[in-house]
Amino acid sequence: MTAPEKTLVVRWVEALESGEYPQDPAGGYLKTERGFCCLGVLADVKGAEWIPDPDFPSKIMNLDGSYAMPTPATILALGLDQSHLFDHDINDLNTVFVTRDDGTVTGVHQLNDQGVSFQEIARLIRRTYPEAFAPADIPICQM
Repeated sequence: MTAPEKTLVVRWVEALESGEYPQDPAGGYLKTERGFCCLGVLADVKGAEWIPDPDFPSKIMNLDGSYAMPTPATILALGLDQSHLFDHDINDLNTVFVTRDDGTVTGVHQLNDQGVSFQEIARLIRRTYPEAFAPADIPICQM
């Protein structure tokens, strides 16, 4: 994981924890007039430019055309190694997967749409990807 990738992950998680982004209680879209999905916060931290969707005024689109899920390029920019969680082509992912306390693996977008708080989603990201939060000169012990 490169330094810029770590920086992006840390900025995203800190933004989720900050309380500065209202969480859209309905979910389903990256950003609406009510607030954000956790992946919309990622897009915003990454520099998304938002425009109102002319067909659905309450929905706000990213200029890259995404509105419900980020592009795989946005997820790849995080540099998170998700391959240990499941057998899937990680180059096609449009979400971040985390391990819940009960051991199940789920996408953060699903947690968001189930009403799980940004703070809890941030905690699960921190726990699932500790390498993103370790200082560069301290190796991570793998269990």
